[in-house]
Amino acid sequence: MRTVLGAVAAVTLTTGLALAAGADRDGDGRITRAELAAVHATLFDQLDANKDGVVTGDEADPHFLDLADQDRDGVVTKAENDVYASEAAERDLAHCDANGDDALSGEEINCITSADSFNE
Repeated sequence: MRTVLGAVAAVTLTTGLALAAGADRDGDGRITRAELAAVHATLFDQLDANKDGVVTGDEADPHFLDLADQDRDGVVTKAENDVYASEAAERDLAHCDANGDDALSGEEINCITSADSFNE
């Protein structure tokens, strides 16, 4: 079983790679709330190994389940992950949006790829 640190590293790596791979979908040099949520939403598809539409403890670290399992039934549905993705985007902006423009740009983007931004 992976540790909480492993989950943080996995989420950090996933998000960092997603940002590097084009989270700035409109190419304006800023990553908006919607773009951040989309990055976090991709985690569900990556974790749902058997593609049955839910992420279980066999597919994900307990830390992810703790963050995303809204009804605490031990599985994360796509709808629950959408809520998690929105909340994660909100946390990312609260933690990393230094200039308060409701988007990440420049050095603020580096903040989101650090493990500190996922310690919720």
